[in-house]
Amino acid sequence: MNGETNYHPARNLAGELQDRARGETDPFKARFDRTIAQIAAIPHVKFHGLWVTDFGISLINRRYPGDQEAITAERHVQIQLIREVLNPKYGHR
Repeated sequence: MNGETNYHPARNLAGELQDRARGETDPFKARFDRTIAQIAAIPHVKFHGLWVTDFGISLINRRYPGDQEAITAERHVQIQLIREVLNPKYGHR
């Protein structure tokens, strides 16, 4: 999370920890491994979030070539959704 790795090693580590948890007989150790796997996967999941927002813009560009207003509208929708997730007081408009 401090920029010392990228999403590929994080994803791989998370998978290794999940595999180790499946073979663990001690439920506390298995839960610990799964928890650390989830933490390790955070950079990978963030990458998916960024990727999908850009995919949305690419889709708008293909559907409405050169339409800056359509792109701006899509970004506003994305920003509103982020606000709702981060702070529910914003609500959907």
